[in-house]
Amino acid sequence: MKRIYSFISLMVLLTMAVPSAMAADPAGTVTFIKGRVDVTRPGTAAEPLSIGDKVYVGDIVRTKSGGRAEIQFIDESIVRLAQQSRMEITEYMVKKDRQQSRLSLFRGKLQSLVKRVAGRTWGRKKSHRFLIQTPTAVCGVRGTEFFSIVSEEGDSFIFTSGSGEVLAGGDEALSQIVRAGETGFVRDAVSMPTVQETDPSILEPLMQETIPTEQEVAATEIEVEVVQEAVKLNQTEQMLTEGAGNVAQPTLLQRAEDAGGGGANIDQQ
Repeated sequence: MKRIYSFISLMVLLTMAVPSAMAADPAGTVTFIKGRVDVTRPGTAAEPLSIGDKVYVGDIVRTKSGGRAEIQFIDESIVRLAQQSRMEITEYMVKKDRQQSRLSLFRGKLQSLVKRVAGRTWGRKKSHRFLIQTPTAVCGVRGTEFFSIVSEEGDSFIFTSGSGEVLAGGDEALSQIVRAGETGFVRDAVSMPTVQETDPSILEPLMQETIPTEQEVAATEIEVEVVQEAVKLNQTEQMLTEGAGNVAQPTLLQRAEDAGGGGANIDQQ
């Protein structure tokens, strides 16, 4: 199955044309939606998410049965939620000398593609960090692709590239390094994580649950183009309307001349 990493470039016109009503700076943009997906913001009821919508720190994104979502963050890292998942953007700060990102996965499955930035030292204790927090563990990563899974049996972190540190309950004394091709499993918040080689047979189903197919990408491209054309048409209509209101009215002399010779009488007066 061919991986489709993102098509955020298709959203440029849309995101520029529809300014956010939120006071805070956005943490990312929704780049793919399938099925029912909503967002709950502090102090508000859940509302549907759409392609091109902005997301912010404090937002809780939820996918319902059959729903999936992809978000590209401001540092170009990408996360994809499988169906029946719930994730909070707990922290997302990107500066030249510091980057602090924390996503909290309450349930379901999440694929993360964390962008590696040249010259930056990443790690849980470093100034640049990307953390996934689950009910039983914290996983700190660098330049990594991995899956996070929350289940009744415990929480799993499956690395397909890069590496990370998994800590049960966030406890430094209960930590393990997990590398590409390995899975870290945390049964509870007080037990040492276990690390084992990943069973290849579980990867394809995970990809199918999270990564958009080529057909879905094509359908989304069409949807984006339709929205972009609607935005362009609306902008054109506004320009025409505003332009018509600014057209200078003809002078009294011009109106008289158009009336057929009245202008001469005016001159004579």
